[in-house]
Amino acid sequence: MSRRTSDKFVRHVRPRIVLSLSDLSVSPDVMALIHAIIAIAREWEWDWDLLDYSLVYGEFPTDPVPAGALIDELWCQPLVQQLQQRGCPMVRLGRAVNVHDHLLPAVLPDMALAGQLAARHFLDRSFVHLAYVGWNTALPDSNSYLFYKALCACADANGLIVETYDMAMYHQRDEPPAERFERRKREIGGWLAALPKPLGLLTYNDVMAATLSVICRRIGLNVPEEVAILGVGNTTWCERAPIELSSVMLNEAARAREAMQLLRDLMAGKKTCPQDPVMVPPAGIKQRRSTDILAVDDLIVAKALRFMWEHARENIGVRDVAGEVGLSERQLERRFRDSLGLSVNQELVRRRLDEVRRLLQTTTVSVTDIAPMTGFRSTRHLHHSFRRATGLSPIQFRLQAPSVIECKSTLRDQ
Repeated sequence: MSRRTSDKFVRHVRPRIVLSLSDLSVSPDVMALIHAIIAIAREWEWDWDLLDYSLVYGEFPTDPVPAGALIDELWCQPLVQQLQQRGCPMVRLGRAVNVHDHLLPAVLPDMALAGQLAARHFLDRSFVHLAYVGWNTALPDSNSYLFYKALCACADANGLIVETYDMAMYHQRDEPPAERFERRKREIGGWLAALPKPLGLLTYNDVMAATLSVICRRIGLNVPEEVAILGVGNTTWCERAPIELSSVMLNEAARAREAMQLLRDLMAGKKTCPQDPVMVPPAGIKQRRSTDILAVDDLIVAKALRFMWEHARENIGVRDVAGEVGLSERQLERRFRDSLGLSVNQELVRRRLDEVRRLLQTTTVSVTDIAPMTGFRSTRHLHHSFRRATGLSPIQFRLQAPSVIECKSTLRDQ
């Protein structure tokens, strides 16, 4: 690639950047990270030439010598030593904090914040009992250690109970996949079946969350009415499970951009190695059907809630909900009062107002158009219900910063 400057051609050689993310290859979110790296490399004025280290089978590339590297290796590993000897800047991508991150700069997902988000996701849905399925939960070097510890700390601070299944204790090497699944179905399934319901179930990534959703279905546990499942990564596995999975969004696009900007600055000599890893916060939780529920002991009420939440935008009422679960309207109202302390219509309004708030905060759709989109009979009805619940008009709510809005707990607290 070249460009004309003062009637001369100044040749520009695109820098060769090594990608070595082999340790992440078993993680379902690695492709999202790689795709983001490729897209960003192509959008810069002089883009990078990317080389996946696996393509040279461990032979150090010398034609040309790498100008930088995005890796998942640790400080003591051979590739890092080779790159260091050649003065090649590096940035480590991974999940876990390492004691040598002051020597080898790292850009990591903030797994502690992700764990807090996960706990609060279930806390907001009135869950008391949580379960976690993971690996090496007591090992600080494990990828999910910070997630698990923050999850437990947040749960404990808010009176939630966390039961833990550590698969490392039951790992069997060289086990055929079909036999491994049958064993996990028997062992994890039996463990889940014995835990109190309703249960919030968390795990370390979306693949395992999808596997757990299959196990629940095989042993007769309803998702989300009895077991609500949350994954991590927000990958395509969320759409490939028996029920669409909610998941923590680790924000891999932002992490790729942060890592690449740091590497570019190091390559240009603009920055010294940071002493602490750069922690990229998650983008939030993508809610899907697997956690779209309130925790209630009455399974009939849970099924009614599922129906109501799925059809809240439609013109449904108590009669429709009662017919769906096979109860009379009076029976359903009584069970709602016993379980939730509110009526069917109050829960419908509460759910619709949640959607109104989301649309006001994340879109520019007019209030007039939002009313029919969220199941309200008229704009006037929406205004009345919204002001009663929040103390604000919809326009006032939209104009205020989301971080300072403290909505009332709406009808549940009345």
